[in-house]
Amino acid sequence: MGRIRNKSFTLVELIVAVGVVALVLPAIFNIFFVIIRQQIVLTAYQDMKRQGDSIAKNIKYILQNRASQITDATYLLEVCPLITTPTPTYFPRIYIKDRDDNSLSIYQDSLNSDKIASLAALPNKKYFLNTTSVQISQTSPLAFSCYRVNDFTPASVSVRYTVGKSALFKNVSLPYSFSVRLRNY
Repeated sequence: MGRIRNKSFTLVELIVAVGVVALVLPAIFNIFFVIIRQQIVLTAYQDMKRQGDSIAKNIKYILQNRASQITDATYLLEVCPLITTPTPTYFPRIYIKDRDDNSLSIYQDSLNSDKIASLAALPNKKYFLNTTSVQISQTSPLAFSCYRVNDFTPASVSVRYTVGKSALFKNVSLPYSFSVRLRNY
């Protein structure tokens, strides 16, 4: 009579198989969750970039195509000085008089400080340039500076702000800084 073969695994084979699964499975889950987390951060950056670019595009459009002069809060005196110092002074709000003699201002809204607003004097209407899904940084808020090279050139306006968003245990931010030269009318 022949010997009967067992058709089962030995104890050593079972321990090795369970050990391999115990080492590989957490690594696979870790890689999966890291990829998901990075995708969420990437989506936050995409949203910030889209809204930050939209804010920059709107401010540039207003300044290049509509503005004729930068004024004080009364819209009577032009405030862009000739360059006297190498470092400009930044202000939180800019007052603009357009080529049709209408006035408007661009500023970081005080009631809703994570939004940039454009306020037209006529009609007295406020337009927000970004949504609440991104915030304008309080440590690097919206700031404007303007200057002239000489009396015969249009004013140049420097703008800076930082757009931020909270993305799953991580706050991400994207700084913006650009200059726009007004057109002569």
